[in-house]
Amino acid sequence: MPEFRFLEEPPQEKIEELLEIIEETEIKPRLIFPFILNTERWEVMKMIMSKETNLERILEFLNNEDFVIREAGLYLLRQIPKFSDKDLEIILPILERMSNEGDTTFKEALIKTLSHLGEKALPILKKMKKNLAVKDKIILALGRIGRIEEEALSILLKEMRESEEIWIKIAVARALGFAGEKALSHLKAIIETEEIWEVKEAAIKSLGMIGGKEALEILKEMRRYELSLLKP
Repeated sequence: MPEFRFLEEPPQEKIEELLEIIEETEIKPRLIFPFILNTERWEVMKMIMSKETNLERILEFLNNEDFVIREAGLYLLRQIPKFSDKDLEIILPILERMSNEGDTTFKEALIKTLSHLGEKALPILKKMKKNLAVKDKIILALGRIGRIEEEALSILLKEMRESEEIWIKIAVARALGFAGEKALSHLKAIIETEEIWEVKEAAIKSLGMIGGKEALEILKEMRRYELSLLKP
């Protein structure tokens, strides 16, 4: 493990700046502990502050033995908008190995990164889906990928049909909102057939999130149907 060292106490405004950056990165105090820094963590912090996106350096962070640096590497990876197929051939095996590491917070950071990578990350997400502690996060990631990838959408619909857990059904209904217009008919079916109100409510909110004329028409149709049930 890298050695730890004490830094001179920085001025208060610098402390506040660092804490704001940590909050933005979602890494929070796992990366920095006010005045005591791991030397390598400080290098990561400087890269985050500079908004640099050097993939070669990020890959080094992802392979570091310090899990906090690996988590920071995941954050930095999400700052790169697109990757070539050649880049993904290097990145994905590292992330697959990481899927067996870390606590729940670490796995949530990994799931966000896999979602950012898109359909090429589906095999890893499918494998991680067995972990109930983060399954709701994986379902949401599948929803985002489902906007462009039919397989992700099929996995979500299978979960809705087969799961007996209310929280999973709610997560699927929420995730379909990220899948966009291709999920409209599925959300309509959920509202029409689902008996659990919380699941219906999540589907209704997803329709609102998708928006557009077709989503509005479905909501109006559902409203007319409900009003007709109230008539004597």
